[in-house]
Amino acid sequence: MEFSVEERQEQRGREIDRIAELLETGRLMEAREAVAAFNRQTGHTYEPSDLAASWESQDPEELARDAAGPERLKASDLTVQGQSDGVQG
Repeated sequence: MEFSVEERQEQRGREIDRIAELLETGRLMEAREAVAAFNRQTGHTYEPSDLAASWESQDPEELARDAAGPERLKASDLTVQGQSDGVQG
């Protein structure tokens, strides 16, 4: 079953809230497991601290929107095409 973008965002937002609650109540092992499952579902590499009290550091809707989309490339993931040995000629 394919979900709309809005449905996926809502699901991700609910899961983020659940993980934040696990962290706030000291259920760290459950939270780590939930974050690992969340990462498998989303293809992202969030850490528990990224989702803890997310509303304090980031708009929850923005975080859910980000989690519903593809993982963003990091600068360390990029390579310059044509530079295989680092020597310029």
